[in-house]
Amino acid sequence: GSNMGGKSSTVRAVALCVILAQLGAYVPAESATLSLHDAVLTRVGASDEIARSRSTFRVEVEETAEILRACTGRSLVILDELGRGTSTNDGTAVAYAVLHHLMTRSIQARPSLLFITHYFTLGTVAARPELHGRLKNMHMAYSEQVDPAIGRKQVVFLYQLRNGMASSSFGVHCAALAGMPEELLEVAARKAKALEEETEKRRKVRRVRQLARITKIIFPFEDSPDEALQALRETA
Repeated sequence: GSNMGGKSSTVRAVALCVILAQLGAYVPAESATLSLHDAVLTRVGASDEIARSRSTFRVEVEETAEILRACTGRSLVILDELGRGTSTNDGTAVAYAVLHHLMTRSIQARPSLLFITHYFTLGTVAARPELHGRLKNMHMAYSEQVDPAIGRKQVVFLYQLRNGMASSSFGVHCAALAGMPEELLEVAARKAKALEEETEKRRKVRRVRQLARITKIIFPFEDSPDEALQALRETA
């Protein structure tokens, strides 16, 4: 979901509610249905340990590894933006592997999980058939509109948890909130748009090539669906 939308605050509130409930205290809600947990295990924030020769990403993955070893089917696991300490591809790959591993564990070892990410490709994991609908995409609500004075989107965060995925992380908007110069923001907005267009162009090219490849395979067998299917399987 989006930067500054309230993702981390929401999952921390859930963790606090779980702890309060198991202490026998009231929780700040009209009603709550909470499972019993043997631990609340979190990987939140970004920090390094230079004195111990550990980079930001090294700390991330070591803490995550400890969680993977310690969690049980009764644990609440919170992973906040796993993978941000390295390149996009590597970060996405590690985050995907951890998410998939936790969600495909046996039911006795599968923890309750809150997984925050800016990697939109991970949103497709929820639709994987082997998960049987156990994973659900949600985002922090927002409203966006173009400000004619500056020609750039303005975002208002609503701080409400809603179903589905966010459309953007709104990093440029976050930079604006930080007080970066307007001319810098204009350059960043143009670059972000160009990168989005390039990504979409590549996706369309891959799709066209894939369809052309499938058509080329199927065409000789167009009168025999079974043979066409077999040819696709052999080529895959």
